[in-house]
Amino acid sequence: MVSTFNLPDVECQVTFFSHFMSQPWLERWSECAAPLYRGYQIGLQRGETFTACQCLGLACPMLFHCTILSEFEKKVRSIVETQLQLQGRAIHVQFTEPYWQHSLNLLGRSEDALELNGEAMNEND
Repeated sequence: MVSTFNLPDVECQVTFFSHFMSQPWLERWSECAAPLYRGYQIGLQRGETFTACQCLGLACPMLFHCTILSEFEKKVRSIVETQLQLQGRAIHVQFTEPYWQHSLNLLGRSEDALELNGEAMNEND
């Protein structure tokens, strides 16, 4: 769509919205994460850090369901660190951190596997 209409300035937003609204219903989730990483890179190049971080955050549920758990934990840790560096404690970090803590719980790296309390977050905060 971006190349068809020659709209490179909105490529990051188009990537985010197309993968938010339609791609997960049309493609395997394991195939949806790569375009979102591309949207993230394009957003950074264009100075659209908020939308770039949204692309990263949207990749988390897809990666969670389609990646080996130990690999996912490393990826989501990196995603959270990147989001914090670029946007501080914006809403997308609060959406991403539960995936990170849940992966830590499933890997046995927290005291209570049912609560989202530990290294990544504290659900009571």
